Amino acid sequence: MSARVGAVVICRRSAPLARIVDRLAAPDARIGVTLALAPELDPRSRPWLRAAAAAHEWQVVECAEPHPGAMANAALAVSDADWVFLLEAGDVLASDAASAVAAAALAAPSAAFLAGGTRLVCHGVDETVESGDPSQPAAYDPAHPALRSICWRRETVLSHGGFDARLPAAIRYELWLRLLGAGHPGAVVRAPWLTVHVDAGAFVDELNDPAAADAAREAVRRHRTVLVSHLADVLEARAARVEQLGNRHAAALARNEHARGVLAAASRPPDARPPSPASRVLPRRLTPRSRDWGYERGGPIDCVYIRRFLAQHAADIRGVVLEVQEDDYTRQFGSDVTRADVVDLDDRNPRATLITDLRSAPNLSADTYDCIILTQTAHVIDDMPAVIAQCWRLLRPGGVLLATFPCASRICLEYGRDGDFWRLTPDGARRLMRDAFGDAVSIEAFGNIMATTAFLLGLSPVEVREEELAFRDPYNPTLVGVRAVKTSAREGAGAPVVLPAREDAGLVLLYHRVAADGPDPHGIAMPPEAFEAQMAWLNARCAVLPLAELADGAAARRLPPRAVAITLDDGYVDTLERAWPVLEAYGLPATCFVMTEGLDDVHVFWWDELAALLLGDGERPDRLEIALPDRTWRFDTASRGERLLAHGILYDAIVREPVPVRERVLEQLRRWAPRVHPGAACRRMSGAELRTASARGLAIGAHTVRHPQLPRLDAAAKRDEIAGSARELERLTGGPVRHFAYPFGAVDAESAAAARDAGMTLALTCEPRRLRSTDDRMKLPRLEVRDSRFDRFQARIEEALAS
Repeated sequence: MSARVGAVVICRRSAPLARIVDRLAAPDARIGVTLALAPELDPRSRPWLRAAAAAHEWQVVECAEPHPGAMANAALAVSDADWVFLLEAGDVLASDAASAVAAAALAAPSAAFLAGGTRLVCHGVDETVESGDPSQPAAYDPAHPALRSICWRRETVLSHGGFDARLPAAIRYELWLRLLGAGHPGAVVRAPWLTVHVDAGAFVDELNDPAAADAAREAVRRHRTVLVSHLADVLEARAARVEQLGNRHAAALARNEHARGVLAAASRPPDARPPSPASRVLPRRLTPRSRDWGYERGGPIDCVYIRRFLAQHAADIRGVVLEVQEDDYTRQFGSDVTRADVVDLDDRNPRATLITDLRSAPNLSADTYDCIILTQTAHVIDDMPAVIAQCWRLLRPGGVLLATFPCASRICLEYGRDGDFWRLTPDGARRLMRDAFGDAVSIEAFGNIMATTAFLLGLSPVEVREEELAFRDPYNPTLVGVRAVKTSAREGAGAPVVLPAREDAGLVLLYHRVAADGPDPHGIAMPPEAFEAQMAWLNARCAVLPLAELADGAAARRLPPRAVAITLDDGYVDTLERAWPVLEAYGLPATCFVMTEGLDDVHVFWWDELAALLLGDGERPDRLEIALPDRTWRFDTASRGERLLAHGILYDAIVREPVPVRERVLEQLRRWAPRVHPGAACRRMSGAELRTASARGLAIGAHTVRHPQLPRLDAAAKRDEIAGSARELERLTGGPVRHFAYPFGAVDAESAAAARDAGMTLALTCEPRRLRSTDDRMKLPRLEVRDSRFDRFQARIEEALAS
């Protein structure tokens, strides 16, 4: 009769347990499993582990004693296996482990334990450690990974009192020595049947744990006679191990010395470096400037694109939201969030509120979330379709998944050799989403060859020009963003989503400035010659309609092919002086959305003044100390790169703050750089100029009074901003104002209601996709145009019209 093989899993932490669950649940595993839940196991982990156990008919033992020996013994007592592996987080059995144990047990009927090889994986280091002769255990350290691979004869272990229930560590070592001292033989299986994924941080903690060292010393003291009889083997094995580690140490020192040279070169004074290292010819180097994604240099480049993608879809981040590992993006971009859950597999994460495996999360209820934020996560999970299917299940009907995936990125060796699996193209992302979300998916690609190269080199965004980051090359994207909507509930996970037949595309385009002068850190200024080329192409290749006609036609599903509307935000004076003459020449209708604060004065928007004070022409001090809402910040400002970094931090600090807070920060900057002033070219139209533009045929829409983020205001303030803007524009133009654009594209349910109550017949966000017949008239999408290169503009519009 074949031996029954089982596994006892000591569950202290949940993070690496997913690998064990996967392997033991595989169809070819044929292993009986008992989970021993430690008393210190995070309570958030228990529902997931119990659900996994129920799904696979595993046994679960709740352990009152914290020591691993006591937990192992409690599980051994209920197991019915003949041979048992003792597994911990990070251990993964080979698919043929059960059959290998059965064959070895048949060949060695008197063996008390079977020692197989161990494959050790830690941060990209992959080493196979053979068990060697089990009759000579002294060759092994108490924490040697080969000890993890032993499969124990359950009856023999129990007859000798089981594992030591009092030792906090080294329980395998102590039991091995005890059985050898009692004359029980073992057998060797040369092929590795266990992979140990070592968490470097936990490994270091274990090495430095005094209790673990004391436990090893106690095992040696008890079984000294067994060790002394093999003293020569002890010394020989230790000498070989020291030599091996010495060679590794020398290689590590060489790598460290090289890294020091890289850091020294990167630490030269900023003035000694050109403002954009990525714009030079690529360095002839074999290693990146930073292996830490660029964090030590200012942050990763891909985070720029992630934030831009989420900012465009901020209106979706509402209600009950689920985010992975932390809720930073929910806090930064969400509005009307009633609950923010954080999911992780690692119960050491203090910010996690839910512990589960996103490939299979039976402990989480279906139809729960209005939004799930899944940024740069699924590619490090081996089964991406399962993750996407779970996200669909967890979303409520109408809920939105906001996900990003790398098109190019370095490998996440931090998660081990088996911890980073996939890279996606835009079409690959669309195909991935199709089975779960059907056609209710929009795809957006970010980046270009320079951004990708800089990202792989470990450069930070401050070392790359904004225009280099903003440019989008459909042939060489860096990152892809996906917005997927759960359109309706359905019975089975694989059932198709039923959608109406495809409708003709309608696309609203968004511009801001048409200018080539002044600092432009946000990339909103389109050069006049590029704007004219784009308008000529739209006139020749698309049906350019007034905004209201486009919205009405989309709702009625009666749009002409390739229908487009043109809008410009904020009411810059160059809209009248540079954009409108081009639009007039081609006979193209357009709508300009204007904020109304200071229409009787020469008005410069606060973001333009901030950019001018830090990045425009003029002399400034080399240091800036400034009080921001959170604390006082100090910046070096001698070089443009330093000032660009300061600008990004200051902008992010005040963009969501009320007007008085922004004004206090700007006043400090004015005193810091009294000789720097914004140029007149970036000012907003005056009231008289606005009347002229309206009289010449430019449609005028409302854009609030002061350009706040509406979701951050109370209901009364929302109404005042929208209705007050519309009333002032009606007074100036003499006509009705019924169209509205949300500042920053930020909208929540209350803001949309305020726009409707103010008499608006349509309102625009910044969601970059075409219109659909089912769109809410108070939340219509718009595609912002920032790329001045004609070929890329054309490709972007064609992609949007076809999506």
